[in-house]
Amino acid sequence: MKIRYKICLGLLFSTLFGVSKAEVRFNAKIIFPLSIELNKISIEYHNGLQIIPYKISTQSHIIEISDVYYSKYPVLIITYNTNDNIVLTREIFFRKNLSLHILEILKII
Repeated sequence: MKIRYKICLGLLFSTLFGVSKAEVRFNAKIIFPLSIELNKISIEYHNGLQIIPYKISTQSHIIEISDVYYSKYPVLIITYNTNDNIVLTREIFFRKNLSLHILEILKII
């Protein structure tokens, strides 16, 4: 009887304190062509708990993001403001590793 009580108590605490959520590491690599102005691009990712903005360095057209996620899939959110003030947004669900070229993403949008 005491063992059942301890198991139930352990499950309750793990549910309340989020211990049951397993973290998994993801890696994403995005390559932008040199013709795209990086100041018009915004990148965020959702790790299952919150949306995290990624600050783009204007020095490199290769973005590498690595973090942990707590959901079935991490979500990469890329927003591009065109010259015509049109905002294109693409949400990409992926597994642990992702390697994309931005032109592929723009064709999908």
